[in-house]
Amino acid sequence: MTKIHIALVGKQIQAVCNVINRVKPDKMILLPSKDSLALAERIKEYYKGTIACDIRELPVDNLVEINKIAEDIFDSIDTNNEVSLDLTTGLKSWAICFFSIFREKSPQADIYYIYQENKLFNLTTEKEVGEVDFDYKLLFWLHNINFPIYTPYSVYTSEDFITMNALKEFYHKHSKVLTPLMKQYGGYMNKNKLTVQDNVEFSCDKGKISWNVERNTITIEISEEEKVTVSSPLVWHLVNGGGWFEYYVATVMANIYQPDQIFMNCHFKGPDNNDMNEVDIIVNTGKKLLFVECKTQIKGTTEINKFANVVRTYGALSSKSLFVTYWPMYRNGKEMCERCSIPTFNMTSCEEKDLINNLKEQLDIIINRSNLG
Repeated sequence: MTKIHIALVGKQIQAVCNVINRVKPDKMILLPSKDSLALAERIKEYYKGTIACDIRELPVDNLVEINKIAEDIFDSIDTNNEVSLDLTTGLKSWAICFFSIFREKSPQADIYYIYQENKLFNLTTEKEVGEVDFDYKLLFWLHNINFPIYTPYSVYTSEDFITMNALKEFYHKHSKVLTPLMKQYGGYMNKNKLTVQDNVEFSCDKGKISWNVERNTITIEISEEEKVTVSSPLVWHLVNGGGWFEYYVATVMANIYQPDQIFMNCHFKGPDNNDMNEVDIIVNTGKKLLFVECKTQIKGTTEINKFANVVRTYGALSSKSLFVTYWPMYRNGKEMCERCSIPTFNMTSCEEKDLINNLKEQLDIIINRSNLG
């Protein structure tokens, strides 16, 4: 007996593969529209050599033709074969036609649908089969995107954790002065093309910053009485570019998701190996990828638009996003996030002891919200 699997193919092609991996057919028939034909070809390429595959293009709005193709496909299958049908993606008109014909002519065929993006339901038996596996590497392969170069969360040490806490406390107390100081410092570093290998002595009307290469130590001073000196393996990254805040967010998320599935400082490369885009944190939640942008505060909307575009480009429909700030976001930023369907969270929204539970509650809602509807 041959196992034949028929799948409608829309833009959510990982869902198509999730059902294929669950069914493990000997042969499959993929049914895309003209617009999703290339995606069907990509699926066929992935299973090349393991699962025989035919592709047949479906019209978008000709119900008579869709019904005819459905009947032709049914008639072409030997009655001794084991048949399954996946209606998760593609157009609703396709699903209605194929469901009606296969339910009537082959009531024993398993008809599948994924809801909430990971729960597989058998419409024939009217029972949930279980959860499908999420494979972020497959997601990126299907969309012909290389997974970004990243820093594993595990490389941070207990010394880096101490540095992060010291910087967090200093920022919380002096953010109004520290923010413009760090901005001027960043401009000075860029103008003079200074790197981690250069000793740095910077001063302005807001304060002083010094970096000692030999001691791997940075001192930030806003007055003779108010200063902080920190040293740890990743101290340079934690101080420069607000790396301490990204690490702070990641430490909270490491209590919610597996630490080895937290990817930090993610850089997407172009064909020439130059940086195309950057994401502060990407988390494999086990159901979807979570793209996280971290800013202590944000006044404009440019960064939000950029982040939304990155999520759409690299995360496709199997991802979620979150914009995290230290302080409550300004109104214009909040409104832009709402327009871009990006949830927000600020790390001072509750007491430190409640932070993990509060963030987990919001993330559970975000991750379990379907993109398929």
